[in-house]
Amino acid sequence: MLLRLKLYLLLSLAICNNLTAKNFFTNHAKYTTEHGLLTNNIYSLFQDQTGLLWIGGSNGISVYNAYQFKSFPIPNHNFIDTVQHISQINKNQLFVGTNLGVYVFDISGKDYRLIPTSEKQVKNLAFSFQIKGRYFLGGKTGIFEYLPQKQTIQKINNMSVSCGQQTPGGKIWLGTFDQGIHEVELVNDRLQNKSIFHEMEESIISIHFKADNTPLVHTQNGLWIRDNNGFRRDVGGTFSTTGINLNDDIYMTVYKKGFMYQTDDSKLPYFDEGVNSELNDYYERQFTVSLTDESGAIWLGTKESGLIKIDNKNICYSQFTTGPDISINYVNGILAIDNNVLAGLSQIGLFCVDIKKKQLTPLLTDEKVKFIEAIVRKDSMIFLGTRYHGVLSVIMRKGNTFKPEDIKHIYDDKIGLLKDSYILDLSLQNDIISIAGRQGCFSYSLKTKTFEKISDIPSYKYRRDSLGNDWNVSTKNELYYNGDKIHPNTFVSDFTFDKDNNLWLASNDGLALIKSGTQELSFFKPHQGNFTFTSLLIDPNGQIWIGSRMGIFCYHPEKNSFARYKIKGKSTNNSFNKGTITMSEEGQIMLGSNNGIIAICSMKYKLLPPPKFQVQEHINGEEGIFSVSNLSFNHQEDNAIAYRFVHPDSTWHINQHDNRIIDLSDLPPFTYELEFNAINSDGVWGESYTTSFWTENKDKPRIFIYAIVIFFVLLLVLAKFFLKNEDESHTI
Repeated sequence: MLLRLKLYLLLSLAICNNLTAKNFFTNHAKYTTEHGLLTNNIYSLFQDQTGLLWIGGSNGISVYNAYQFKSFPIPNHNFIDTVQHISQINKNQLFVGTNLGVYVFDISGKDYRLIPTSEKQVKNLAFSFQIKGRYFLGGKTGIFEYLPQKQTIQKINNMSVSCGQQTPGGKIWLGTFDQGIHEVELVNDRLQNKSIFHEMEESIISIHFKADNTPLVHTQNGLWIRDNNGFRRDVGGTFSTTGINLNDDIYMTVYKKGFMYQTDDSKLPYFDEGVNSELNDYYERQFTVSLTDESGAIWLGTKESGLIKIDNKNICYSQFTTGPDISINYVNGILAIDNNVLAGLSQIGLFCVDIKKKQLTPLLTDEKVKFIEAIVRKDSMIFLGTRYHGVLSVIMRKGNTFKPEDIKHIYDDKIGLLKDSYILDLSLQNDIISIAGRQGCFSYSLKTKTFEKISDIPSYKYRRDSLGNDWNVSTKNELYYNGDKIHPNTFVSDFTFDKDNNLWLASNDGLALIKSGTQELSFFKPHQGNFTFTSLLIDPNGQIWIGSRMGIFCYHPEKNSFARYKIKGKSTNNSFNKGTITMSEEGQIMLGSNNGIIAICSMKYKLLPPPKFQVQEHINGEEGIFSVSNLSFNHQEDNAIAYRFVHPDSTWHINQHDNRIIDLSDLPPFTYELEFNAINSDGVWGESYTTSFWTENKDKPRIFIYAIVIFFVLLLVLAKFFLKNEDESHTI
């Protein structure tokens, strides 16, 4: 039976290698004893109420706060005393279960206490849970109750517990070694259990719940899922660990083989090449435990190779390139039409996105269309802006095919738009094509077939707003309004209008806004640092998607926050070209890069959860010095911390992730009220924390010394004065 299951798994993997898989915005990190871990043998993972990550190993536990590891070995331990389970008793205490017994670890005191028991010891603790304020422990030798007043445990029953999980409804499910799944509850002050799935005779390794509350059960022989007909085996095979990420995808690890996903798109598991390419060492694939933390990062414990972290954003992407036969993937022009996306590739021609093949397929490679900078469409007519052949029109035939003989020039020598004009941008609105290039700005009416010259200024982009005002960006990246240069110190690459006719700009100083009817400029900058933006588009939800030379950003106006997305691999994957962005009918944001097209489904877009953070006060024993730890581990290099004075200054000060020490001890003597917060890599803020502190005048000791010196000087002067008077009186 087991052999058949393994063969089925191998067959599934072979099939799924040919399926389209999701691409995640991922980062990978590896931590070992060199980073402060107590051991490289990891057997348990746990995230506590504050957000700290606890790691159980072969001789104690370590804790991680996103900046450093601190380790706490078990006193008088031996190396078979492995920590197999960690869970929380209260804010200051943890259960630490080992193969030799259960300890209570005091977080503030940083010490262990072995729980004595007159019963058979709790060996291989698998799960702990609370019901109505009472603490219970489940392990291989049965279920026990922890009595904190007596600081001991007593046995409840002999059910051999292999794992456990709290259901979305608050119930407690316990997995067993050979008796299926049981639900436990307190009835008349006694712990009772009922069978949920007694037919399963396989040892249960873990229990999970998907977003719709569907149970997922990992056994020694595969994955089971419950539907209307009960539990059924979904995937057969032997997995080391399983879990569910923030996208509600199932992940699995196969001992010595690698990391796998099973998504709604794939149905069957597939090896994630992006993750597995990072797991080069033989021991890095000896998985022992996994955990999805509150920020969405996936942690993998290994045997002898430490801890691995996989960052996952709550959104996926696809990448389309020309394939191995064509080396050039520089996209200058892009347009979504119906269910297709057209792209102009530098030095090659016009291409179409092939969704099934996940690549760019050539449509037209005539000499005239080798340098396409812009694309617009009206019905079956496609208009192309090119570098050396001006504006071209070409008929799109059935099946999205093109023929070179259908190419025609659109030009007017009288106003300076020539056959060989250098065109940089086209746009279509109300049957009017706006044209920008080195010869200036023009408009072309599709109804009257006539041209109008708007400006002589060589321009990257030209648009007319709903109020009839003309806006253009020169080839020197300067912004013009009705022919006049405005904001000369702002370097602009692209712009667009929102539904209220406000103008949004992609600039070298971040995202900028000019409100309708004004020329005043406001800037919005990412907390992740300073970036030059190159393209932007507003989606139906009001989110602004932005291309840059260092990744993709999404700006949320209602929260004034930026999310950042970077694709692993070469830098050309994250270098997006000026004004090269569009949106498909399915809601995919398509960006042209130096290495093909990146497509993001914005309609399925979800932000990462709000971050937790920890504030430590009185650093080095001094008032006014704080250490703030942002406990969102997902893409933590893009995290930030924030603080502001509740009075008199309400402006938020934002520090990058690694700049977490806030020293305000030099402020003038006063009592201050300070508000702290954290920002995750998606720009989401946490729940604020407010504290008060007061500063002393650091010059007080010096003033005191000066006062003493002055006092003694005065005494000397007075003494000398009295002595002089006394001498004069004796003389008289």
